[in-house]
Amino acid sequence: MKIDPAERSTETDDTAEATVVDDEDESETATDGTAEATVIDGSDESAPESAVTGEVEPLTIGLPDGSESVSEAILSHRRMLTNPSEHGLVAASEAEEVQETVADLSERVPEELEGELAELETSVEGLADRLDRQDRQIEELRATVTSLADILGASVEFRTFDEDDE
Repeated sequence: MKIDPAERSTETDDTAEATVVDDEDESETATDGTAEATVIDGSDESAPESAVTGEVEPLTIGLPDGSESVSEAILSHRRMLTNPSEHGLVAASEAEEVQETVADLSERVPEELEGELAELETSVEGLADRLDRQDRQIEELRATVTSLADILGASVEFRTFDEDDE
């Protein structure tokens, strides 16, 4: 989906209008998994010129696999954030439990198993790094969902597992 800046309103009343252009007729290929939008600030008269002439690249947001529209992408992202374990994401509480268990067990390890313990600790550190990356990805997903919802004029609320337990 593209928002065509050439079809925007020329009024400067701090509102923006855009026309959605369907590219399916132009190509026989399947959806490429991206959504594009160009934001033009009406307060700067040079901005419309640069956006129309192509000097500014449009915003491109990747859609999750299997999503063919922005609304499907929003639903997919919300499902991923609501049920992270079903989508290969690790909950923070699970990672903390694993780290505590490894720490407890490492105090009682015989000398002949210390090599395996070192491997296990390395593995747990890798999981902790993965959890940090997933936290960043979740924040990026939230920002993307919020951005997509704003584009569609909708609002979004997020819940976490921690909130469900309370």
